[in-house]
Amino acid sequence: MNNAIVRAVQRFDLNQSHNYVHDDPNELIKIGFPASFLLPLIRVLQSSTGYNYFWRGQIVDEMIGIPHITLVYAIAEHLGISPDIGSNFTGRGFAMQAVVDAIQQILRSSRADGY
Repeated sequence: MNNAIVRAVQRFDLNQSHNYVHDDPNELIKIGFPASFLLPLIRVLQSSTGYNYFWRGQIVDEMIGIPHITLVYAIAEHLGISPDIGSNFTGRGFAMQAVVDAIQQILRSSRADGY
């Protein structure tokens, strides 16, 4: 387990905002996430007739960023959390909250271990 990622997650707002996009990965680097951890998570996101992406209050056709849900699941995978956590829920928000709860449990134990 990468200690830098654990420390970054401890300073990060874990929540179930599954529609949020981190549109500036450098902000995540400032928190402490290693760039090498974030780079594979960056996506090109394209608006469609059914869903629009916003950047600085404006609808955009496309943007680059890291979907919050992608980041949370990558953190969970890095921490060794089973991909089955939250699989019993039908809604993305409920499933994601189960993953967030599992991450927070590991963070509490890592604080006890001195990370």
